Amino acid sequence: MSLVIGKLLQPNYLVSLLFCCLLVNPLSGQQQKANVRMIADARDGEIRLRWAPIDLKNWEIGNQYGYRLWRTDQANGQEIILSENLLPAPVEAWKPVVDTIPYAGLYAAALYDEDSWTAKLSDGATGTPEDQKNIDKSRFGLALLSADQFWEVSLLAGLGYADKNIKPDGQYIYHLSLLPLSTNDGNQISVSVDAEYRVNLPKPASLEAEWENGEVKLSLDQALTTAFYTTYSVEKAIGDGPFFQVNTAPLVYFEREGYNDPNLYFTDSLLNNTTIHHYRFVGRSPFGIDGPPSDTVSGYGVPPPIPYYARIEELRPGPEGTDPPTAYLAWSVPEVAEDQIVGFNVYATLGGPNDSLFLINPALLLAQRRTYTITDPVPNYNYLVSIVDVNGNRVDGVSKLLRIYDKEPPVPPVGLTGTIDSNGVVNLKWPRNLDNDLSGYRVYRTNGREGEPIEITRDVVHAEQYQDTITMNTLSDTAYYAIRAIDFTGNYSDFSQLAALSRPDLNPPIPPVIKAISGSTEGVRIEWTGSASQDAVTFQLQRKVTTDTSFQSIADFPARPAEYLDSTTARGQSYHYRLLAIDDAGLSAPGRPATAIHLDNGVRAPILEFTARRQTESGAIKLNWQCASARKPSFFQILRSENGGPLQTIRNLKFDDPGLIKSTGKRYAFQDRAVKPRATYVYRIVGRFLGGAFTPMSPEVRVD
Repeated sequence: MSLVIGKLLQPNYLVSLLFCCLLVNPLSGQQQKANVRMIADARDGEIRLRWAPIDLKNWEIGNQYGYRLWRTDQANGQEIILSENLLPAPVEAWKPVVDTIPYAGLYAAALYDEDSWTAKLSDGATGTPEDQKNIDKSRFGLALLSADQFWEVSLLAGLGYADKNIKPDGQYIYHLSLLPLSTNDGNQISVSVDAEYRVNLPKPASLEAEWENGEVKLSLDQALTTAFYTTYSVEKAIGDGPFFQVNTAPLVYFEREGYNDPNLYFTDSLLNNTTIHHYRFVGRSPFGIDGPPSDTVSGYGVPPPIPYYARIEELRPGPEGTDPPTAYLAWSVPEVAEDQIVGFNVYATLGGPNDSLFLINPALLLAQRRTYTITDPVPNYNYLVSIVDVNGNRVDGVSKLLRIYDKEPPVPPVGLTGTIDSNGVVNLKWPRNLDNDLSGYRVYRTNGREGEPIEITRDVVHAEQYQDTITMNTLSDTAYYAIRAIDFTGNYSDFSQLAALSRPDLNPPIPPVIKAISGSTEGVRIEWTGSASQDAVTFQLQRKVTTDTSFQSIADFPARPAEYLDSTTARGQSYHYRLLAIDDAGLSAPGRPATAIHLDNGVRAPILEFTARRQTESGAIKLNWQCASARKPSFFQILRSENGGPLQTIRNLKFDDPGLIKSTGKRYAFQDRAVKPRATYVYRIVGRFLGGAFTPMSPEVRVD
């Protein structure tokens, strides 16, 4: 096995590809913790299961010891063992399918052909342990990739199972364990499946075709359906004939490093260029199920361009004094090509191999034309004549330079703007000059409005942007730039208006000082001074508790002296505060922190809706109330007076007291059975909290 294979495939490929979308419900987060991943798909009469180990080590354990698979019927809790030990098929079972099922041979070789997976150098020497490690990773990745392409391969590999003994409306939980159980932590994975649920496979989308001479190039955006399909096939129909598959092996998408291209590509030859051809893609799921075909693309091959071009015979300036100026262009074509020409176009270009072509004529010139008058030609530009042949192809001729002496300079550029970043990098930009003979621009810099601009460009700038670098270690806050346009004859325009660019502020503002801070039962009150920096625009108040690692913003204020009551604090909690000053450049600096405590008077939210009523049958008095406090009290203190006597505590109801009746919405009840039939009672209640906090005593309720 060549060491090149070691870099062919990342070992996590199948695990990430196959399980990018779970078609069932993983239980209790096991998909993230287990050494295997499993998914399922319910179909008529069967449920198919697919699983894969997460790495090379667990794959080798599964190959040696196998997997245990069982299911639980959610209707009655009955468990059925589906397989005590699922192992890869022996080598004899693979031999009949190697030539009939693509990728079967690859998985069989990964299992049984050890010599092919030994790291060897080009001279036959044994590779390093790191080389062998890379080979083993690729062996694992390629094996799982092959199992992912064909359902039959996954069954032979011991990575798939079809449960046909199911109820049409059954709901099951499938469990899979990697053996041996005693040596594998996190070896079990479970998924729940509804036999009635069907995953509707979508048709592949965004199929496009480029028709060329004798072939077509197809592209499919597989990212739109990657959650459902692992491979694709291409089907073709010629004329009115039926569709048939044209790819001999499944199409698999591999993301190339450094490329962000989600498309899957396929090139096919055409029968001829005159018969219509139809193409479509079909996706296949990890369970071997084909989805619906994509929309069809249809077209014809495009014949090649004719092997002839238009030759310029004459290109010269028109008569002097003509307004606007003109140029005369004449060309010829071989006589044999005349009946293969639909018309001509004239283009202007700078003449370089990568320079753009600019169409001159407003409409296609007739095939009989051999001359053209260019209006307002661009001096020192190249011109060429292009043939449009009967098949719609464009055939460009050889360009020729038009020489015109020009004395008129370009107009001065306008709209120059720019920015300077904190590193002194200057980015300039401006609108394009409209001169038709524009060659480019020159850039100039000066330190003052009255200074002489100094050119900083060595070559002509062709784009409407330029980058410069200046020092930031200077007393000057502003740098000035100007540009000039230049034409192909070498004429310079006047200077543009100066662009004044401000150097960025690198010094943060001086933060304000917290001059007073105090805690109360209402919260924490903070008072601060202003900032000595004139460019400070905002003060940001920040807060944290002692256990926090960083401050969090709680409010923003204008940059001036002020005070603020923080009422969002918790009683008894100590807080650290600081103020951040932010200037108009976005720079900021924090002030020194100050600390205060939100005082706690111990009073909590009151008891609500406290009522008492004597029960007709039992004679007991039932108390009902609602606790409005955000936290539960430690216990409820029930107080009672009898026939006008003093209030006395009759019960401290803790939450584990069987006498406390709990209801929804923090509602509670208690039945006082130690009462006399004709006595009058008055009740009150108090909630008591750990640490001494309490609710206000409830209003009295009276029961006669």
